[in-house]
Amino acid sequence: MALSLEPILELSVKHTLCLVLLSSALAAAAVQAKTCYDFSGQPADAVYPVDGVPVDIGIGQVRVRPLVLDGVTQGEGTERSLRLMPSQKIAGGTAPEMYGVNLSVQLLPREGVQQVTLRYAHQPGAEGARAAMVEVNGARREWRGAFNKLDGQQIGTGAHPARFDVQQASPGDRTGWVGGRMRVQSKDGIRSLTLGAAELRLDDVCFERTLVP
Repeated sequence: MALSLEPILELSVKHTLCLVLLSSALAAAAVQAKTCYDFSGQPADAVYPVDGVPVDIGIGQVRVRPLVLDGVTQGEGTERSLRLMPSQKIAGGTAPEMYGVNLSVQLLPREGVQQVTLRYAHQPGAEGARAAMVEVNGARREWRGAFNKLDGQQIGTGAHPARFDVQQASPGDRTGWVGGRMRVQSKDGIRSLTLGAAELRLDDVCFERTLVP
């Protein structure tokens, strides 16, 4: 009695097809595990003072912190707040964007992510004399000049410190402003990212849970 292999082959093909579809679905999920926020959900008159209540941005929180550079808190005794600029897009995104003076902005994803991207603009001052700072998971760095000095740099300890990719772009005829796109990656996870400068604008913040292969 001859034994037909067709049912076995059919099951094998179906099994292989299911595995391929499952792998594709998992890969798609990894690629799509990105959530972004463009600040259009904030009230038109939104103003958030330093050390005030956290700002809910849906995908996480924003905390407005004092700006400490060279061991000195900047702008003490003056109004320091992050505010919505409804019609401006100096950071390169679409209006609105967030703007602050003498403060730092801490981005806190709802859960640890492996990549953060954002649009930024700041004023590094004549000949890059103004200081700025960045902090990732508590690891801090200060420098003078534009944010693109971070390009290719690593901050943090452990097997996978945070890596910075900063692509500078001209904000047009906006005198004194330097802006671009910033990407921060760490396979160990990013739980907190803080940027600080004398004048700072942010837009189009995206958190990605899994790095795209």
